[in-house]
Amino acid sequence: MDQKERNNKFVFARPLILSDFANQSKIEIGAIIKYFFLNGRLTNLNTVLTKEDCITLCKEWNIDFEEGTEEKENADLFEEYLAFTDVKVSELEEKVPVVTIMGHVDHGKTTLLDRIRGSKVAENEFGGITQHIGAYQVERNNKKITFLDTPGHQAFTKMRARGANATDIVVLVVAADDGIKPQTIEAIQHTLAAKVKIIVFINKIDKGDKKVGALKNELMEHGLVLEEFGGDVICVQGSALKGDGINELLDTILLVAELAELKTTSKTPAIGTVIESKIEKGLGSTATLLLFRGTLKCGDYLVMKSAVCKIKLMTGTQGEEITLLEPSCPAKVSGFKSLPEAGDRFISFSGENEEKAKEYLEKFAQMETKKEAILLKKHKDINTLNVIVKCDVSGSLEAIKEIIYSNGIPITASNIGPVTDVDLQLATISNALIINFNQKISQAIINRAKDIKITIKNYRSVYEIEEELIDIIEKDRIIEWEEQSLGKAKVLKLWHHSKVGTIAGCKVISGKIEKTNKIKVIRDDNILVNSTIKSFKTEAYEIKECSENQECGIVVNNWNDIKPGDIIEAYKMVEKKE
Repeated sequence: MDQKERNNKFVFARPLILSDFANQSKIEIGAIIKYFFLNGRLTNLNTVLTKEDCITLCKEWNIDFEEGTEEKENADLFEEYLAFTDVKVSELEEKVPVVTIMGHVDHGKTTLLDRIRGSKVAENEFGGITQHIGAYQVERNNKKITFLDTPGHQAFTKMRARGANATDIVVLVVAADDGIKPQTIEAIQHTLAAKVKIIVFINKIDKGDKKVGALKNELMEHGLVLEEFGGDVICVQGSALKGDGINELLDTILLVAELAELKTTSKTPAIGTVIESKIEKGLGSTATLLLFRGTLKCGDYLVMKSAVCKIKLMTGTQGEEITLLEPSCPAKVSGFKSLPEAGDRFISFSGENEEKAKEYLEKFAQMETKKEAILLKKHKDINTLNVIVKCDVSGSLEAIKEIIYSNGIPITASNIGPVTDVDLQLATISNALIINFNQKISQAIINRAKDIKITIKNYRSVYEIEEELIDIIEKDRIIEWEEQSLGKAKVLKLWHHSKVGTIAGCKVISGKIEKTNKIKVIRDDNILVNSTIKSFKTEAYEIKECSENQECGIVVNNWNDIKPGDIIEAYKMVEKKE
C-alpha cells in the first residue's frame, strides 16, 4: 500500500490486537504478519500488540507514533474514585481476588469452573462452549474467590481482553494431551499486556502426563517462566473432570493473592464494571456487576456512559436477594432504563445524590459524543449491508458483531431481545436478513415474516454463524477472473496421423505445460482457438508435463489447422486481485 493511503499518525491509547492496529494505521494485515514472521515471531489477527510493538511498526512504515490522550478525560472520572487518596491506610482491607479462567476451546475451562463451584454449567452450555461471561464466587478455608468465566471461541477475543482487565489473577488452562493452541497464545498475550498475575493449570493430566515436560518448555517460549525454572509463574497439574488438583489450585490462587497484597475499601461509593447484561422477562434490562471498590445498596444510582440506573433489586450468584454489595462480589442488578454494554464501567452515588449523578451523566454524554464523532469519521466510507442481529445477551452480541465485521460486513442494526415487528419493518425496508441468536421467536412473528418474505436465521452457536456467513459471502460475491500464463511452446514441425489428427512437434520456450492445462493457439498475436490437449508425448511415451527447453508432441483437441511458427500457450483462470 502506498504511504499516501496510510495514516501519517498512529495514536496509542492501550495494548490492542493486530487487526485493530491495521485498521487504524491503514497498513495491510498481511504485511504486518509478514514483517513479524521475517523477524522470527508468529502472529495472527488477534495477537496483542504492546506499545513497543506499535512503535516498531510505526518506524517500519514511517508513521508518527503518539501517546493517546483521547480517553484520559474518561479515565479521570474513574481515577478520582479509584485513587485511595481519600481513604486512610487503616481503612484499606484485603480484597477478594477476582480470577479469570482462560485457555483454548475444549481444554476444560468450563468443566474446571463447574468442578470448583459444584454446578452443571458445562452440561447446559450449547456444544460445551461458554457463550457469554458469568461471574461466580466460592469459598476455600473461609476465604472467598470470585471467578469470571470467559468464552472460549476465537471471536470472543475482545471479551477475553476486557475480562483480563477486570481481573487480579488469570488461571490459564492447557490440556496436557493437546498443548499450546492459538487461543492459549492469545490468552497469554492478553494477560501479559494487562500485567495480571497468572497461574497455569495443566488439565487432563491423566491423558497426557508424558507430554508435560515439552508443554512447560513451550510455555516458556511464549513468555511464561515457571517457578521450577526460576520464574514466578506457578503451575498446578490435575484433572478437572476427575477433580484432581482442584484444592491445590484454589490454595495457589489464595497464595498468589496474598503475595500480591490486593487491597480495596468498602468505605466509599462504588466503582466497578458490567460483566454481562441482558433483558429478562419481568425485570427488564439487567446487568451482572463486579465492584472494584466501595459498596452498593438498593436505591443507589449508577452512572455509566449515557445511562443512569436507580437500583431496584440486587440478586447474588445463587439467585438470592441481597441488600448490600461489596468489592469483588458479583451480583445481578435491575433498574436500568436502557441496556448497558458488557465492559462498561460505572460510578455510584447514594439515593440522595441524584443531581450529582446527573452531572456525571452529562460528562459521560459529552465524552461519548466525541467518541462517536471519531468513529463516524473513521467509518464514513463503510456502506451498510442487509444484516440485522438479534441476541439474548450483550456478550454474545459483541462476539457475533465481531465475526460479521471481521468478514468485512457492516451491520444495519443490532440489539438485545427477541425479534419484533419493528425488526421486520426494518428488514422489509432494507431487504435484510435477520440473525437471531439463542432465543425463541413468537409464532406470530414467524408467521408475519413468512407473509412478507423476510428470512430469519436461528443459531445456537457462534460457530454456525461464522460458517454460514462465509457461504453467504461466497455466493453473493461477484468474482472477476483473469488468465494466468503457465507456459508457451513454439510449433517447429507437423505430422499427420489418421487416428489422432495433426501432431505438432513443439519446443517449450517458457514456463511449463501440463497435459491437464487449458491451452490456446496463437498466430501473429491473434488467438485462433481455445482448447485442451488431446495427446501429449515425448517420442513414443505419454507425458504429464514438459518444461522450458524440452521438446514434445501435442495434439490439440478438436482442432487440426495448426502451422509451424504457431505458439501454444498453457494457462489457467485465477481470481482477479483487487
